[in-house]
Amino acid sequence: MEHDATAPFAAGLVAPPAPWRAAWREARLVFACTLGNFLCISPTVTAVFGLVLVPIATEFHWPRARVSGGLAVLTLANAVVFPLAGRAADRFGARRVVLCGNLMLGLSIAALSLAGPRAAAYYGLFLLVGVAGAFSSGMLLAKTISENFSRRRGLWMGFCAGVGNGGGSTVMPLLAAAVLASSGWRDVFRDIGVLVIGVGFPLLFLMLHDLPSAARGGAQTRRAQAPDGGMTLLAALRKAEFWMIMAAIAGSGGCMIAVFAHVVPILTDKGIPLADATLVLSVFALTCAAWQSSVGWLLDRTESPRLTAPLYLVAAIGLLVLQHAATLPWMIAAGAMLGVALGTEFGMLGYLISRYFGVASFGAIAGMMSAAVLLAQAAAPYLMDVAFDRTGSYALPLTMVEWAMVAAAAVIGLLRPYPQKLTD
Repeated sequence: MEHDATAPFAAGLVAPPAPWRAAWREARLVFACTLGNFLCISPTVTAVFGLVLVPIATEFHWPRARVSGGLAVLTLANAVVFPLAGRAADRFGARRVVLCGNLMLGLSIAALSLAGPRAAAYYGLFLLVGVAGAFSSGMLLAKTISENFSRRRGLWMGFCAGVGNGGGSTVMPLLAAAVLASSGWRDVFRDIGVLVIGVGFPLLFLMLHDLPSAARGGAQTRRAQAPDGGMTLLAALRKAEFWMIMAAIAGSGGCMIAVFAHVVPILTDKGIPLADATLVLSVFALTCAAWQSSVGWLLDRTESPRLTAPLYLVAAIGLLVLQHAATLPWMIAAGAMLGVALGTEFGMLGYLISRYFGVASFGAIAGMMSAAVLLAQAAAPYLMDVAFDRTGSYALPLTMVEWAMVAAAAVIGLLRPYPQKLTD
């Protein structure tokens, strides 16, 4: 039977567990990381924000742009703090950081229920959520997957992120809608905060784990012991692969998030009924969630990420279809193609970091990368709307996104093979 979680045991640091114990340990870790993604900031806040936007605007007598500014503050805070959270995970272990982050996130979400009509206080609460979210992020959970899995690393990274985020982003809005219908937007945030802590903390405490303590230690010790090597952040910054990955995934990821946020207006501007446009968006989201496991499985079976380059071209084709399709089946096909591309980007980042730079300083390197991705995701939708306001159409920004995806495919195609092969 193949076991992936061999890194702590390869050098005789600790006694290897019995096969059934190793399998149970792996299953618990996969469940914990999936749950952590289910309860992270994207499903619990971003995915439900659209439901509470209008009730908040109505109660405070605010324009909607002022309400949605909370999400911009959240994203910027998240991006700024991500590198710090990554360094903390490298130093203290991802488990401790994620557990603290879970408590912080639950409390900060619940605190949103206390928001009042003072804009500064309102944005301050969203700032706290953004800070807390960095310490319970899916990228820190990907660090634990990288440390504990070898041959199935990509598969489980994609599964935990895809099923966790996809499932959470599906379930949380349904729960929020039910609470909103029976009470109000304040109870939505309060109940989600209670759920994050009440369900998340005890299960993460019991099931999430780092490498055995005998196999960890200082950063220098971890780099020496890591089976696939390990670079410091400064060493990674001197590698061309660092900047190539950041440019390809941050740039294309920001573009695809902008498209995701605008699928409905793009289609309704063409006269497509809202229900059909929403269906296309749902196909986009579900395909993205499902495809992350598939791209992880593909990455596990190759010695470079070049195989995924054509998947970026799929996005460019999907955008052309979305722009020019006249029937619903073709629009659904476009949504599926776009979901494949976005799922590829989400599924690749953590895996490529672990394969090119090792796992010893994974948190610090991933923190820098994730900050760039978040900034791109914050800027791209705004720039897309600026282009619309000036031209009265999304044609120009969509054409620019198409070329950005072609450029990303070229960059991914130029990446060299991974420095070292993984061992079983």
